Order: sequence, then structure tokens, then C-alpha cells
Amino acid sequence: CLMYKEHIQHSEETPLKIYYTDRQGVPVAIDISGKEGKNKITDNSNFFVLGPSGSGKSFHMNSVVRQLWEQDTDIVMVDTGNSYEGLCEYVNGKYISYTEEHPITMNPFRIKREELNIEKIGFLKNLIMLIWKGTQGTVSKTEDKLIEQTITEYFDEYFSKGTIENLCFNTFYEFSIKRIPEICNENHLVGIDLAAYNYLLKDFYKGGHHEVTLNEDLDTALFDETFIVFEIDTIKDNKTLFPLVTLIIMDVFIQKMRIKKNR
Repeated sequence: CLMYKEHIQHSEETPLKIYYTDRQGVPVAIDISGKEGKNKITDNSNFFVLGPSGSGKSFHMNSVVRQLWEQDTDIVMVDTGNSYEGLCEYVNGKYISYTEEHPITMNPFRIKREELNIEKIGFLKNLIMLIWKGTQGTVSKTEDKLIEQTITEYFDEYFSKGTIENLCFNTFYEFSIKRIPEICNENHLVGIDLAAYNYLLKDFYKGGHHEVTLNEDLDTALFDETFIVFEIDTIKDNKTLFPLVTLIIMDVFIQKMRIKKNR
């Protein structure tokens, strides 16, 4: 870092401004992305904030993301410690946390037609495989193709044929346990453990222990939300929920990056 007498910092010519101050307390606009200003420093912006406990890391990041949000930037945050709950409430964002009384719920199957793409199908396929096979399970090429075909046909039934009334895990489960055996018979597939599929996924179906997790619309309108905070402190050690929430976070980010070109 240059000493004060060696260099006086001036505001950058950039449309994406984050205000700091120089050593005299004068506001200075900086483009922390390094790629939106007149001078392109990088095309792959990443940064991290380093400091001991109590030094102001969260305070600083609250200031940064507030300024980014005010400039029409979508914010997706992962937090452990409720550092951004106040700011999220202030900007009327979506704060997603887990408690026994109000568990994290989502409906990853409820999407708009324009959201149905390769990434979305891949995400849902990974979601199903995670429940079916677990984090350490192996997936065969046949099983991968089978679930991908089932998901594609499920959305085709909804968007094109109108035979499915409501997009959610419940209707997908009902469709899949009927359609998967048909696909296996049509293509003479053997070695597919359908009993395990039906049994393990049933835990997220009506009456199952996690029936609300993938069927409730409480936390589903994430694509259109501009400020989202996932508070994962209470589920970071949950071997069932944490991988699912991780997939949801990744999917929200990828879909925003792919489709929201103007933000």
C-alpha cells in the first residue's frame, strides 16, 4: 500500500461505485469489482475481507452490499451468525434461516418456462440423486440418463400438455414412480434399484419427515428477489438438509447470472 504523501486517491470513473474515504476522510468512489470502470483491471472479480474478531468485517460488508444493492445489483449471501439480518429486513429482502418452528422450505420444481434450461435440469437431477444416493453414493450413466429423461418429461407434461396441475416435489414423485418403471420396461433396463428410490424419496413426500422441505412455496420466489441471505448456522452439520440447501444456493446464483443479463 502506498503511503499518503506518495499518492492521493481520486474517485474512479466507473458506473459501479463503492464509497470509502481517503486518509483525510474525503469520500472516494472505488470499483471493487475491478472490471466495470474505465480502467479494466480484471475480468474475474473476487475479493475477501480479512481481519481479527471485532475488527469490522461484517460492518464493512454490510456497507458494501448495501451500496451494490442500491445500484441494481442482485445480492445472494451465505451467513453464519445473523450478521446481515438487519440489512436484509431494511431492504425488504428474503432472509432464509432454519428453526424447528419454521424450517427452511423451498420448491425447486416451481419454475417459469424461461428458467427451464440445461443448468436447471442438471440441478434438479443432482437434487434427486443426492436424496437417492447420498453424498457418497455413485451414480451410473444409466441412472443419470433415466432421471434426466424423467425430469424433462415431467416439465413437458406441465408446460405443453397441462396434465400436471402444480409443480412441486409431490407431483414429481408421483409422476416419477409411475414413469420410471415404464422407461425401464421400454428400454429393457435392469439393475435399477427402484425400491430404494421410492423409499428414500418418500421421506420428502406427503407424510414424510421432510415433507415441507421441497413442497412449500414460502422461500421459492428467489429468482426475482434482489437481496437474499441464507443463514446456515443451524444446519451446517445436518447431513440431510445442508447439501440440499447448498444446491439451492448454487442454483439461485447460476440462474441469476445466466438470465439476468441487465443487472
